[in-house]
Amino acid sequence: MGILHKLVHILDKLDPKNKLWKEKQIQKASVIDDAAIRDQLIEDIETAFNNNELNYGRKLYLIENCIYGVDIQPIASQISKLRCFISLIVDQRVDNTKDNFGVRPLPNLETKFVAANTLIGIEKPKGQLYLINDEVNRLENQLKDVRHRLFSAKTPATKRKLREDDKTLREKMGDLLVDCGWENKTARQLASWDPYDQNASSPFFDPEWMFGLTHGFDVVIGNPPYLESKKLPLEIKSNYAHYQSATGKFDLYVLFVEKGLVLTKKAGILSYINPTTFMNKGFGLGLRKLLSQNYKIKRIINFGDIQVFENATNYTGIFEVLNSSCDDYSFNYIKYSSKSSIDVKDFNDSLCLPNNFDFCDSVFVDKNPLNQTSWNFRNIARCKSIATK
Repeated sequence: MGILHKLVHILDKLDPKNKLWKEKQIQKASVIDDAAIRDQLIEDIETAFNNNELNYGRKLYLIENCIYGVDIQPIASQISKLRCFISLIVDQRVDNTKDNFGVRPLPNLETKFVAANTLIGIEKPKGQLYLINDEVNRLENQLKDVRHRLFSAKTPATKRKLREDDKTLREKMGDLLVDCGWENKTARQLASWDPYDQNASSPFFDPEWMFGLTHGFDVVIGNPPYLESKKLPLEIKSNYAHYQSATGKFDLYVLFVEKGLVLTKKAGILSYINPTTFMNKGFGLGLRKLLSQNYKIKRIINFGDIQVFENATNYTGIFEVLNSSCDDYSFNYIKYSSKSSIDVKDFNDSLCLPNNFDFCDSVFVDKNPLNQTSWNFRNIARCKSIATK
């Protein structure tokens, strides 16, 4: 929801009347080969933009084309869909003279928010899915088209038919993948994934197979689970042995940081809220080494003693990391003071302007200290510039 609202806000500034945004959506629909589908889609676009609030058209197409979500719990994906529905409903205009009061059917979001184990991928042979052969490429394009049409399908019969088409295409692709050298188990696992089973959680996550994305995400945001690996069964823990950040008695969140960066495209951004403990604990050595050698930290906001989650004691912060290596750079490290008097409003306001030194200290840190055994930035000589309260 945060990403959606930020993108809507930006579009409102860049294109206040939605003229350019509407033209872009119509242009996109105009390349569809099937004339009936093309004309219906263009009509739907005209209706969406002309008969509703300006933000409705923005949200509808951002949700379809720009935003994706994954969580291991099916209820989390269900809640995400519900919140998208509510966000769209509030921007629809009611017309008592029209069927259903002029309120358009809500989109189908099964292939936008999926339930899956983010940390477990699929073992693929060398070469990407879209490079295997022409037939797989053709079926993949058909699958994308089916899911695009399903997004705006209105009647139960149409939805049922498109879901059946989706299953048929997945099974055909599974057979072809075996012929192309994939292991039968992997190919069957891909083919058997059913995005329309709302009570199931996939044992793997693959953005190419599930979302049709081959080059990574521009932005990855999240609040990963905080769970010590020693509490995991050995058979589950063994699945994570290949992670560079799986050192010592690691906490599960460090794996999510590594995985999130793998999922970003080059020059993409990861922004997580997670514990700060990896910065100076032994188990964080793997993640500290990974970040210092392969990525560029943009900013760290350490909440210090401030507890941002109700009914839980965690020492957390926001970490912004760029998927780009750099030999020489500095980043802004901000730490909130131990000030018990700060209230929720002051805290939220300061996050919008984190250099508010009434509540926090700020220092620019060179990359060099990242190679040290622990990250205690407040004890580092003031590298380039500093402002204190």
